[in-house]
This record gives sequence, C-alpha cells and structure tokens, in this order.
Amino acid sequence: AIMLLLSGCTGIDLRDVTTAAGNGGEPGAAAANQRTEQIFDPNKYKGLLTIRYFDLPGTVATGDSILIQTPDGKTMLIDAGLPEAGTKVLEYLTKLGIKKLDAALNTHPHSDHIGGFASVASLKGIDKFYAEDLELPASKAYTNAIAMLKSKQVPIEYLKRGDTFRLGEHVTFEVLNPPAGELKGEPDPSLPAINSSSLVVKMTYKNQAFLFSGDIYRDREERLAGLFGERLDADFAHVPHHGSTTSSSFAYIHAISPQVAVVSNNLFTNFDTLRLYDLQKVKVYITGVHGNILITSDGRKMNVITEKDWTAKPSFLKNQ
Repeated sequence: AIMLLLSGCTGIDLRDVTTAAGNGGEPGAAAANQRTEQIFDPNKYKGLLTIRYFDLPGTVATGDSILIQTPDGKTMLIDAGLPEAGTKVLEYLTKLGIKKLDAALNTHPHSDHIGGFASVASLKGIDKFYAEDLELPASKAYTNAIAMLKSKQVPIEYLKRGDTFRLGEHVTFEVLNPPAGELKGEPDPSLPAINSSSLVVKMTYKNQAFLFSGDIYRDREERLAGLFGERLDADFAHVPHHGSTTSSSFAYIHAISPQVAVVSNNLFTNFDTLRLYDLQKVKVYITGVHGNILITSDGRKMNVITEKDWTAKPSFLKNQ
C-alpha cells in the first residue's frame, strides 16, 4: 500500500476532541517522538478523568490493560493482559505512583485479559474486583489470578446487564452485557461464546460517555445495537477483540458513533477493521503503533496524547 507521512505538530478539530501529536519526523522515527513522561506524569492531569491504554510489548498478542483515574483520584484497572505482561502493568502503575487500586474489572476470563492480575494483586492492593460469573478452571492463567485474589482477600462482585456502580463521586458505570442468566448452568466454553459474554460497560462522566466492550463478536454487537439503540451512543469506544475481523460491525460502530476509538493490540495488522472506523470518521489509535495512549476528559471535551506518532499510515485511511 502507498504510505503517507504523518507530518508535523497537528491539532485535530474532531468535534470535541483535541489530539496532541509530536514534532513529526521521518518514517521509522517514532522513537524520537516519544511522550512517555507526559503520559505517565502522576500530577499533571489531576481534576480530570483519565484513561490510559497500556502498551504491552511482546512477540505474541499480549492483551488489554486499561487504567481509569477519576477526577477525585479513584482508580480502576480494566484487564491486565497475559500473565507475563503483569510485570509491565505493575511497572506502569508504579510509575504513576499507584500503590492501591480502588477497583479492578475483568471483562472475561481469557488469559490475555485476566492473566496479569496475579502479579498485580500480589503487589498492589485491590479494594474490589468486578467480573462476570464465568469460571474457566482449565486455564492456569485464570486459576492463578483467582487464587491470588482470594489469598489477598479481595472481594469479588459478579456483574450482569442492568447492574450499575460508581467510581468516586462523579463517574458511573452501567453494565450492558452479559444478560442475566446467560452464564448459568453449563455455559458454552467455546472461544466465540466466552468472548461474546464479555462484560460491556458504559462509563459516564458529566456530558461524555465511554464504552468498553471486551472481546464481543459481531453477533453480540448486533444484538446490543438492536436492544439499546441510541443508548449505545458514546464519545469513546474500545475496539472489540483487539481489532479482529470477528468484531466491529459497521452497524455497531454507527450505533456508538464515537469520536475516538482505541485498538489494544501490540501486533495490529488488520487494516480492514480500521477502514470501517475510518469510513465513519472515527479517529482511531492503536497501542502497537502509538505506544501508550492517554485520553483525558473534563466532562465536555476529550484530549488524546500518544506516546509515539504514526509516522507512516496507509493512504486509504482518509480520517486518521
């Protein structure tokens, strides 16, 4: 594909989104544009809602790990990557000065989402652990993480559609998936079924909403779009299943109508999915390209800061 340079310092006026980019550079020169210290500054963003997508490098797909900090200083970690990624998650948390998490949330029990919690729970306090009521005893990553949580006496609360909870005084969560009763009895242990049972939560802060969708597949996306309609509308969207073609249907993207979306994937190559977001003029960021990603919000406007610039991107992407 013909490649297009991402030039100089740009401010992108995308409705209520501001993007902080670096000073540009030649293709392959992303390292020269690193804004690591800016992203991990523990004091600079006090009074704002922050969402940090952790870059988890590795030779295999390492999974998701997302840190939310509220304007009043409460913290929640959504997923913690593979077991071997746990040390990197711990490094990031320590860099931010976080000794204890007010909450942690596991979207589903696959190893690239729950595995790192064994390390996190062993060295960081966790006040409450949210999860779906689905066991995966055949997975060592799952059993190790749950065993560590129990050894640390972390209370576990199982969530289902219709549940709500609060993080701090001003940030609320509504659970949209899985529906009550879906995981009762003998749940389907197949990969698509477990992925589509992922917790889907909508976070709201003042006038802005943020949708986190785990690894749900297209059939579940379409079911949620039909059930919730405009209630799915959000300013920000987590791209389901690491940007895989199993997910991100055009109808689902349209139902959310996000301004910004993030792909958590250290080995991302699936530009077919990216094209779907681009066609709907959604600004997409990718951990495997942009490194660590920071989203801040004052409840009215978002600002996105990436650790690296995407110095060369396919020319068919018109809105990136």
